[in-house]
Amino acid sequence: MGLASERPELADFTTQPALAFAEAVWAADALVRRQAPIVRLDELDGYLAGYRAREGLPAAKRILSFSRAKTDSGPETLVRLILEDAGLPKMAVNQPVYRDGQLIRYQDIDVVGYSIDVEYQGMHHFSSAQQAHDDMVRREELRRLGITVVEVAHEDLARPLDMVRRVAQLVAEKEGIRLPGPQS
Repeated sequence: MGLASERPELADFTTQPALAFAEAVWAADALVRRQAPIVRLDELDGYLAGYRAREGLPAAKRILSFSRAKTDSGPETLVRLILEDAGLPKMAVNQPVYRDGQLIRYQDIDVVGYSIDVEYQGMHHFSSAQQAHDDMVRREELRRLGITVVEVAHEDLARPLDMVRRVAQLVAEKEGIRLPGPQS
């Protein structure tokens, strides 16, 4: 059993102990998302701090420790968790990218310190010619700034090892390490 919630908008986060860990982090990320967040991450932390010796509290605190503010989508959360679980370097979500002091874009998932951006391409990225064009321009701008863009989609979630290998290969290349196996 999870924590009783006096705030209905926090019910999913605190009363769903049966959720798989990744789904629970997804739910927490949705609460602190970039657009129209329901709460701030520090508010969630304070909310949990008010509970003592209650069933579900340790799990909720662990979930919160993996949650990131300013996310845009659940699948991006899953991609980040898969990459982090594989032991890849720290990931940051929706990192601003500046050129000449001007904000130009956000990176979906920044592999911190490696100038690698992992972009989750959900179905909305294929919804119109305008969206496809905007995405193309976005990738070009990031590449011009020296950021390597790795694109992943829903199908990659079904083959997480392939996705991890693609990102790990780029990290290794930037470290000057040659990984065993086929090189892409």
